[in-house]
Amino acid sequence: MGSFIKQSFRQLVTRKYSSFIQIIGLGIGLGCVILMLTYILHEYSFDKYHANSPRIYRVVYDQDCSTPCPLGEAFKAEIPGIKGYFRIHDVGNAQIKKNNEFIKEENFLLADSSVFSILDIPIVAGHKNTFFTNPESIVISDKVANKYFEGQNPVGKTLEVNIAGTLKLCTVTGVYRHFPSNSSLHPDFIGNIELAMLSLGSATMYFSNTEKKEDNLSGSWEQRGMQTFILTSGKTSIADIEAKGTAIFQSRQKNKDQGKVHLQPFNEMYFNSVELWNIGSLLTSNISSIKLFEGIAILILVIACFNYILLSTAETQSQMKEIACRKVIGATRTQIAAKIYMHAITLSMISLLPAILFVNITIPWFNRLFDKNIDFSLFSQPVYLLSMLGVTILSSLIGGSYIVLYIRRLTPVNLLKPALNKTKSMHSGGIVAFQFVAFILLVCATAIMMKQIRFSQTMNQGFSSKNMLIFKLDNMELRNNVAVLKSKLLSNSHVQGVATSAFTPPGQSIVNLNIGMHGTEPIKEEGMFLGAGLIELLNIPFVDGQSFADGEDGSHNLIINEMAAKKYKVKAGDLLGTFKVRGILKNFHVHSLHTAIQPLLIIRNVETNCFELAVKTDGNNAEVAAFAKQVWNEVMPTALFNYQLLDDRISTFYNKERKQAQTVFFFSSLAIFLAIIGLMGYVAIITLKRTKEIGVRRVNGATVAEILAMLNKDFIKWVAIAFIIATPIAWYAMHQWLQNFAYKTELSWWVFALAGVLALAVALLTVSWQSWRAATRNPVESLRYE
Repeated sequence: MGSFIKQSFRQLVTRKYSSFIQIIGLGIGLGCVILMLTYILHEYSFDKYHANSPRIYRVVYDQDCSTPCPLGEAFKAEIPGIKGYFRIHDVGNAQIKKNNEFIKEENFLLADSSVFSILDIPIVAGHKNTFFTNPESIVISDKVANKYFEGQNPVGKTLEVNIAGTLKLCTVTGVYRHFPSNSSLHPDFIGNIELAMLSLGSATMYFSNTEKKEDNLSGSWEQRGMQTFILTSGKTSIADIEAKGTAIFQSRQKNKDQGKVHLQPFNEMYFNSVELWNIGSLLTSNISSIKLFEGIAILILVIACFNYILLSTAETQSQMKEIACRKVIGATRTQIAAKIYMHAITLSMISLLPAILFVNITIPWFNRLFDKNIDFSLFSQPVYLLSMLGVTILSSLIGGSYIVLYIRRLTPVNLLKPALNKTKSMHSGGIVAFQFVAFILLVCATAIMMKQIRFSQTMNQGFSSKNMLIFKLDNMELRNNVAVLKSKLLSNSHVQGVATSAFTPPGQSIVNLNIGMHGTEPIKEEGMFLGAGLIELLNIPFVDGQSFADGEDGSHNLIINEMAAKKYKVKAGDLLGTFKVRGILKNFHVHSLHTAIQPLLIIRNVETNCFELAVKTDGNNAEVAAFAKQVWNEVMPTALFNYQLLDDRISTFYNKERKQAQTVFFFSSLAIFLAIIGLMGYVAIITLKRTKEIGVRRVNGATVAEILAMLNKDFIKWVAIAFIIATPIAWYAMHQWLQNFAYKTELSWWVFALAGVLALAVALLTVSWQSWRAATRNPVESLRYE
């Protein structure tokens, strides 16, 4: 074994050029796989580190994660097998006062004290049994403890907190170690759930002037706004709990909603929340994205392994006599295979060095792209370390096995014969073709993903979103002063219009409305609550009827879109359920292009119940935003100033696809690089072996162009074969990917042609450079070469 290792190092030193290419190529390939494997293992580990994780479930009613306040207590009291529960509520608009200035904190959570018993949250200071002794108690993470208390012990000290416009002086009763990067929950502050009544009372949406009392919200089964998690004994059937939970929920509902309770496993929330509503700030992902990255990682590793095989088979010709001699003097197939495997393992282990360097360099970019916090210390954990070593050894076995199988077929007589070029060429050509199949697939995927994203962002949405600023009205005092805000904003010469809305389309904050019956058919459609003037501000055209009248409270009239008018066969002036149709709008997108346009019901909302303020500008967006901040400070200095461009909101709908495209582009670039260095090494070896042949042809009158054509024709053939194989695969794969969109771009022929031309250009440039060097060499020197 020791002699095999020495021979491997001697072989690496002897063949410096090809060894360097093999090490760098395999190192980058291993680095890609290690990086992706780390990410994949990290994703699959979400929320599984809690000891109780297999017995914790989130309560979901139909597709809604938002549940009534008393649900948890009722379930625990009336359903056997439930050992405990905790509720959480995302504040979302909290501000913490520091040095007479309020700082926005996005990760502010309210929860029951039982969250510290059910979940594994390491306590740094304080005792969990006394965390929430009063409603103003607050527990903070070690990450923010130093931010507000600068190295002091924060327990017993106070923080002034602004929740939905109400100031609370909260006492810090404990400090916990911040949640790890593989946790769906990631709060920096955990306050008493009793404070949720402030936020829930502020966020209550309705379209009449009926006042809702915050005191009644904690016992109301009609008002939702909390996520409820239960801890089971592990012995009771989940189906039984769901059935009993459904009965309890339906019996408490005044409207006798016929929805069903579903229990979602806590450790499955991360991958299975895409179709759910009101998931709050919990981190989520999509299993299809993980599958995409798994496929890319395997593809890159295979390309790297094939690079090793390509160069190894090219070098095998020069080792044939050595292998034949070993067989003649008695070396067994096992001994020869052991030598080849040892060389492959040695090469792979050395390749770990550039692989680790590659990972270390790309981790910051990777974290920014996927909004992760993965650091290099993660590799010290056994599961990641073993995975890294496993991938390395597996790649060496794959590469070594091909060479072993290739040589084992040959007898000593055949090994001594030099005429093995045709068989080797077929094997090597197949590998070259595979590399370019992968290259063409990745280029096509990148181009079509970017084409769809551009299509999504430039397609006519059915309304005008340009130069539209959306300001959040996060608390009741702001909403009560909305008339003052509008008046002051309209005084700015750059402001062309102002309108209020419960929600400004497009987005996900669409409610389901049930407005009665149309004949024998119930009317249950998507609905929106729009404020005065928003339809006109967005420039959504009417096809029939008119907009709401000034001062109208919306309790008797509604506006619908063309899709709803067609479905229910109504026109302006007709009754639809208990409402009169005032107008019919041309169809427009209230969601991203992932979703097809559906029937839509629009009800007028009173201004004091609107949560957004839309401002149309003349293009001087920054100046208007700065002016609006001054207005906010005048009207309510403690209010959270929060705004975004409507175009930016639309752009965020496609962040997932944008990240996928960026990832595929990155790995496409690596695939190009690996293909180039693999071809460079392979062509260098081939031209070196044909040096004498090239010299003879030159002496007999062959031109440089003829020599280049001779050396390039095989590669052109393999690229053409790769294009024929890759094009239908790429077309099918991207056709499937585009099914995620209701409105999609075309699979243009030029995308596939461009990928083929790029592949051919890469092959010709890489091969021609080496071929030209060989073809322009002095024929006399070529004839002397042996």
